[in-house]
Amino acid sequence: MPQPDLDLILEINSVGFNFYNEIALKERKCYTLSCDFHLKNQEGEIILINQKITPLFLTDDGKIWKAICIVSLSSERYSGNIKIYKRGGAGVFKYDLECGIWNFTEKLKLSRREKEVLGFSIRGFTINEVARVMNVSPDTVKFHRKKIYRKLGVANISEAIVFATNNKLI
Repeated sequence: MPQPDLDLILEINSVGFNFYNEIALKERKCYTLSCDFHLKNQEGEIILINQKITPLFLTDDGKIWKAICIVSLSSERYSGNIKIYKRGGAGVFKYDLECGIWNFTEKLKLSRREKEVLGFSIRGFTINEVARVMNVSPDTVKFHRKKIYRKLGVANISEAIVFATNNKLI
């Protein structure tokens, strides 16, 4: 891991656990911490990954005993992107590294049709296959994809799938 990202991980751990300790004990397992940082793979290449940590079991005093950690390629361009999601919550807490504060923002919302298009795309359906299954024209599927790209700030369906998955939109 490059040194700047190692320093970032230490900060993420600090601010994440401080946030977590302010949550009521009975709700702590409902929250997931997400962040992006660089790792060096076996070939020596630097890649940006997204890590999500969700507590599964707590000690009697509310500390994390076991958690699930999911690591995937990041849809972002830079390290950081520290976010905390509450399962079923309407928004996301984002940590501002420059100001050192948490900000709450509403989650992006996808329509039922947009989620449906993404769902079929995740399963590898082509535009024509999605259109056939949804009983719409291919142009309608393209229209929904363009709306998705605009909402998510991405350029293609692969980026949309990664972004929607990493940000718990689907």
